[in-house]
Amino acid sequence: MPICEMCGKETAKVSRTKIEGGVIEACSKCASYGEVLPEPKKARPIPSFSVRSVRVETLAFEDAVVSDFSKRVKDAREHRKMDFKTLAAKMNVKEQLLHRVEQGRLVPDFGFARKIERALGIKLIEKVEEPL
Repeated sequence: MPICEMCGKETAKVSRTKIEGGVIEACSKCASYGEVLPEPKKARPIPSFSVRSVRVETLAFEDAVVSDFSKRVKDAREHRKMDFKTLAAKMNVKEQLLHRVEQGRLVPDFGFARKIERALGIKLIEKVEEPL
């Protein structure tokens, strides 16, 4: 038999009741001190589907930032005789960000890599073949 969480009595039925901000299981007498909450809806079972697995060896081509990005950025900047300040102003980014990229301490995300590509006329993102 269920037990009332408020008075501790065994009772035939308890209800979810909100009393002073807390939700408890209370008997009908104790439930009158608060607001009786509706019974929670029971979750419907999710239909299961049988899936037949077929292994197919395929290759996917994904874009990735090249591993030697820092060298490419430094070489391109120096080839164009640009200092960090000029390049940063052209790209509308902080100089410190460019320093980190050139030192290899920061791997640029795709958006920033594209911005560098446009500013310096180089290729930093290439398609990489990966097995699935």
